[in-house]
Amino acid sequence: LGHTCIGMSKFIRGDYPSAIDSLKESTKVSLEPMYVYATKIMLGITYVADGQFAEAEDILDDILEFSDHHGYSFVSTMALGLSGIVMIAKGNLSKGIDTVNNAIRSCSNNNSKWRYASLNMMLGRFYLQLAREGLGRAAPIHLKNLFFLIRIFPLAGKKAEHHLTIAADTAREIGAKGILGQTGLELCRLYKLRGNIDRAKYCI
Repeated sequence: LGHTCIGMSKFIRGDYPSAIDSLKESTKVSLEPMYVYATKIMLGITYVADGQFAEAEDILDDILEFSDHHGYSFVSTMALGLSGIVMIAKGNLSKGIDTVNNAIRSCSNNNSKWRYASLNMMLGRFYLQLAREGLGRAAPIHLKNLFFLIRIFPLAGKKAEHHLTIAADTAREIGAKGILGQTGLELCRLYKLRGNIDRAKYCI
């Protein structure tokens, strides 16, 4: 438990490599499966935040398999949402976005506000990246993605604002300062992109 707490504190500071080391150490020494998989979901979140999607995928597959066999829904919803983010990163955009949105709805229905804020922030980041960088840079353009990207690209800014605003409002409500700070920075980037400098400054 001590390694997990240290890992979470490093995650909040944005020191993802050190957080990963602490969380991995926790999974090695813990004997209780519930603690192990609660730590593994935090490890999955950190891998995704650090852009280590292959490592995240291995951890998330393990979590989902454990949950399927043992009914540990506490971690499975977040794992499913993170798997959607990994799908997006790998170029499976339509299925990935649908997967994240399904997890967001589940978190909303279960009143799981930290996870709800986190997943909205992650999906908002993807849309913001799409709005800032354009087709071909925010996500791999495979033939299967082309028409999907063309359809969602004009809406990317609005979708980014929608998800990031939900994340910020929810984080503010529950006092999740780490999520609120990260989301504020992303909203600042969005409004700067639109040329709304006053609103961008307000978000910092």
